[in-house]
Amino acid sequence: MPTKPLRHVLLYAAVFLGGCGFPEDPAATTERVRSGTLVIGVLEGSSFASFRGETPAGADIDIAMGLASRFSAEPQWVRGSVDQLLYALDNGEVDLLVGGLATSTVLSSRTALSHPVGRMPLGPAHEGRVFALRMGEIGWQLEVNRFIGELGVVH
Repeated sequence: MPTKPLRHVLLYAAVFLGGCGFPEDPAATTERVRSGTLVIGVLEGSSFASFRGETPAGADIDIAMGLASRFSAEPQWVRGSVDQLLYALDNGEVDLLVGGLATSTVLSSRTALSHPVGRMPLGPAHEGRVFALRMGEIGWQLEVNRFIGELGVVH
């Protein structure tokens, strides 16, 4: 039988953790993607994500397509400037931003970043390459990072 102090700790843990709902996904991104469409914002201008006509190409595109496939979702590609796509991500119009983002990206103050999906040259060195996700969508972030982890990406 637990001692009295231990019982109090267990009681508090049950009360506080029971109502957490962790991992939260307030905008239901994961469920929306599972329902059929993964909206991917493409930051063009790197070898990791570009368009050949209307066809997206590059390493980041391939990974995003694999993620869509994981959820049996159709990828929907959205082109735009950094500002346009960041606005769309903030407002839940885009689920994922891809296109040669470094782990040190200035977008990290406004977005959540995935685990690295590869490496990229940055100045004289190399840095991890990441995707940007909507801040606060913890459930979605966990799903994306789980998928990336299963790819066995070497950072």
